[in-house]
Amino acid sequence: MFEWFRKNPGKDAQVFENLGIGNRTWEHHLFVGNQANHRTSFLAIGVIRWKARGAEAATRQPRLDS
Repeated sequence: MFEWFRKNPGKDAQVFENLGIGNRTWEHHLFVGNQANHRTSFLAIGVIRWKARGAEAATRQPRLDS
C-alpha cells in the first residue's frame, strides 16, 4: 500500500476500493502488532484478504465493528 500511496498522491480514499473493503465477495483480516516501547497500542502491519467462497459471499455482511 505504501508504494501505491507514493505513486498516486491525492487518491488516498481509493485504496479502500482497491483492497475490496466493503465488498461482500472479499474477506479481510488485519495483521496487527505493537512497538516495544508502546506495548498497549497496536498498529496494522498488513491486510490479509481473499475471495469469499460460494453462498458465503452472497449472504455475508461486512463486519466493521469487530
